[in-house]
Amino acid sequence: ETRYTSEVKEIPCTVQNKAEEEILFGEGYTLEKKDVDVWEEVSSKGVLQNDMQYRVAPGEKQNYTFSLSGRYDPLNVGEYRIKMEVSGAETKQTAAVYLLFTVA
Repeated sequence: ETRYTSEVKEIPCTVQNKAEEEILFGEGYTLEKKDVDVWEEVSSKGVLQNDMQYRVAPGEKQNYTFSLSGRYDPLNVGEYRIKMEVSGAETKQTAAVYLLFTVA
């Protein structure tokens, strides 16, 4: 389990493509906080300026950092997850991917 302080500004991750086709993802994401057993979306304070698109070939990895600064900081103590959408470059099938972390 990854833990951060309430002053966290960035969340690093590695996107690994286990599919048989190239996958795509952008900088857009939502932040959710766990409330008992329900995940609720956290309101953003800012707007995403760019939405770059990243490509990850089959079997490859891409390091990426989610910036919370100006959008979600500071965070209250609790369990959080970042939700991002990935899609197949050819099939266009989409899937939600989650990155879980705790603020203590």
